[in-house]
Amino acid sequence: MLIDAMGHGSPLVNQARQGEIPDGVCLVVGSCAQGYSDNKTGDLIATTTGITNHCQYFWEAFPARDGRTTYLFTYVDVHPERISLEFFFKNIFAYCPNIKKLI
Repeated sequence: MLIDAMGHGSPLVNQARQGEIPDGVCLVVGSCAQGYSDNKTGDLIATTTGITNHCQYFWEAFPARDGRTTYLFTYVDVHPERISLEFFFKNIFAYCPNIKKLI
């Protein structure tokens, strides 16, 4: 058994790709927070918007060890005009009101 936890920088991944760049990436932004009065349930992959910026945004929220983990993710191709991780992060707060039931 071999477990490769190095991600996209792994020599094994580079060998398998044979120098080709990936067709797409998964952008993920999120947080861990404390202070929730009711933190017993989680939501596994929920969406609250339609297609935005050529992407479908997905949320996950669930109890964590000392609080709650909430994150937003999407899949994008590697076209230069697609959103950046920085753009995605800056816009997470605009979508937070849509996820009150999740967090």
